[in-house]
Amino acid sequence: MELKYCNREAKASVVTFTIYFIILISSKNKIQDYTYRQSFLDCFV
Repeated sequence: MELKYCNREAKASVVTFTIYFIILISSKNKIQDYTYRQSFLDCFV
């Protein structure tokens, strides 16, 4: 019983970490894209 519970907890934490990691990467790309756009606009202004 306890072993199954531990495995379930481990799987849940791995899934949570994976989702968090994906969100982190996507937000990082958005931030880079935003800063790139800002610098791109600054070149023309």
